[in-house]
Parts: sequence; structure tokens; C-alpha cells
Amino acid sequence: MEQNKSFYLLTSDAESDLFEIAEYTLKNWGIDALHRYQEELTLAFESIANGTALNRQKYSWKF
Repeated sequence: MEQNKSFYLLTSDAESDLFEIAEYTLKNWGIDALHRYQEELTLAFESIANGTALNRQKYSWKF
């Protein structure tokens, strides 16, 4: 079954950061780690874009 891909845009700063992360990952951990990161980030961005990302719980501070 084909998944619906959501549309999202990254800022140029975000794209630059991701490129630097990719270079660092490739240099230090290799192509397999890079592919895993790319897949996981793509899934995360798509989850955010289509509204299915899990929200983190807010912590209430007691004073």
C-alpha cells in the first residue's frame, strides 16, 4: 500500500544544518547510519506535516 506523502518546506538554515549533519554522519559513522538518519528524519517531517506526530507531554512545575 502506498503512503500519502505530505508536503513540507524547510528553511535554508534548516537545509544547511541537515547537510552538515549528513556530512558529519557519513564521515564518522558511514553510509548505513546516514541512510537511517535520512529515513527517520523524513518520516518525522512527514508526521509533523500531516498532523500525526506525537506531542510531548508538558510538565507542570510545582513550587
